[in-house]
Amino acid sequence: MKGGVGKTTLSANIGAHFQKLGARVLYIDFDYQGTLSLMVATAAGTDRVEANSFRLLEDSSFTEAMKHVHRFPKLDRVGLFASHYVLFRDEMQLFANWVSEKTDYDIRYALAKILSDDELAKEWDIVVIDCGPRFTTSTINALCASTHVVIPAILDEPSSQAVGYLSKEFQDHKTELFPTLKLLGVIPTMIGQDPPERKTPKFSDSETEQLDAIKRTVAQTWNERNLILESARIPDRAPISKHANKIAYYENSEAQRVFARAGDILLERLKDEGFRTSWSP
Repeated sequence: MKGGVGKTTLSANIGAHFQKLGARVLYIDFDYQGTLSLMVATAAGTDRVEANSFRLLEDSSFTEAMKHVHRFPKLDRVGLFASHYVLFRDEMQLFANWVSEKTDYDIRYALAKILSDDELAKEWDIVVIDCGPRFTTSTINALCASTHVVIPAILDEPSSQAVGYLSKEFQDHKTELFPTLKLLGVIPTMIGQDPPERKTPKFSDSETEQLDAIKRTVAQTWNERNLILESARIPDRAPISKHANKIAYYENSEAQRVFARAGDILLERLKDEGFRTSWSP
């Protein structure tokens, strides 16, 4: 529920790490800014791609939807449904049609219907969805269709409050809309210190204070332990920030190290919950 915490950066680079491991990665950009789309397109050596993620909000089958996925000769095993500011117009129109009963499908589950098709696993190993900091029709679709959610958070007071608000919103709607959705973890981002040789994360006093606040909030809301992934932290480093419109994982060895660490931790947590794959070590 807060911008600038690293949602898109994390989505793009974690997906890149999975792709590097051999996964077939489908990116879905549900953020109006379209930054994920720009990052993937740039990594693939092409211009900004046509916005088409709104098609995943239509009453469509998996086969029909996949006719529109962007594929890239220079970026093997990657697909993209792209976004731009027109997504706001398109999703509002689709939502208005549903509310006024001009359509008979439940727009909240349009994406879930597409991604629940058995054919999905034949084409893609993992789907990474990037959403904006708001509960929109597309964000609700993402939550209804997903198995897990990852929350990046800067360790400052506005972000810790936003994590609490977001967790409460999840719980308020979880039973009705997405009862099986799980929180995979909260990843601290833009950390001040991250010595490469140090395995145990080191946080400043102010970061530790906010980290403790987030721990309390998440524990109360999700009623689970070990959801704050301190070891997966993302530091505030030039090799990452200087490639803001690119996928830093492909550009810099330091960025690759950081996001590989986070990606491996997420992957291990998925495996602990029964996720099995032929592409990961």
